[in-house]
Amino acid sequence: MNNSKYEHRVVLFLDILGFKNIVNESVTNDEVAARIHTALHRIHLEYSDQTGSFDDDTKLTFFSDSLFFTQKFHTNDSSDVFFFLNTAAFIMNSFLAYGLFPRGAITHGKCLHEKVQNTDSNARIDTSICYGPAINTAYIAEETKAIWPRIIVDSDVLLKGIQDDKVNTFEDSAKDFDELVKNDGRVFYLDTLKPNYFDTGMFIPFIEQVQKHVIQNLKKQTDSHIREKYELFADYFNSKVKLNYRIGRDYSISDSLIHPDKENFNRVKRLFEEVNKDKFVFNPSRSK
Repeated sequence: MNNSKYEHRVVLFLDILGFKNIVNESVTNDEVAARIHTALHRIHLEYSDQTGSFDDDTKLTFFSDSLFFTQKFHTNDSSDVFFFLNTAAFIMNSFLAYGLFPRGAITHGKCLHEKVQNTDSNARIDTSICYGPAINTAYIAEETKAIWPRIIVDSDVLLKGIQDDKVNTFEDSAKDFDELVKNDGRVFYLDTLKPNYFDTGMFIPFIEQVQKHVIQNLKKQTDSHIREKYELFADYFNSKVKLNYRIGRDYSISDSLIHPDKENFNRVKRLFEEVNKDKFVFNPSRSK
């Protein structure tokens, strides 16, 4: 493909919290190096399995700690949006299972995302390009609004998915999409720590792995700015596992470990909200 025209695409921009430090650690720690490689490799393999008939319209690109996942927006089929959000949740959980904590944003708008086709039959370079106003919007939203490891979602993406549902009533479609997201009063975000994203018997092992990695990061993280983000994720983790799924035991993380200085934690949380409340985020007119 050699086409300079933008397409209307749903876009996920995602990067990994503290990735520079993780990579530095991987130089001398084979276990960490293996976790990074396995996580990225697995997502590529599973991505191919998940897309099925969407292969032509759905694209995934990695660069270091950044991931670009986009899909052509068909305005007459809400299953596009539903599929995209579910796949984004799968990607998030795949990273979490390997102790990598992503932060991202989903929006829609003008974007060009394509594989580079080399006409030289001897060339063996496999690459792709990805840019556009929608990428800029998602990047800014991830930087200013996501705050802690989660994927926030442009409300306009949810609304379009509901409006384009030609099968269900508006109310039923809204209920389906409501199952995918939570709202903290400021933004929607994917509610990923749920059993329905896992095969039978796989949810508890996943929760055990995430719990282990969160505790490790809370204990060893010396950068207070990064630790604060793990604290916020740990609060979300606890809200999802405290006997919500009848999983036989309480996997919640001790509040004394999450918030050794609770007064400071609350101050930081208020500061995050105050600093970012007026920043540009998810303005569809800027990315269409």
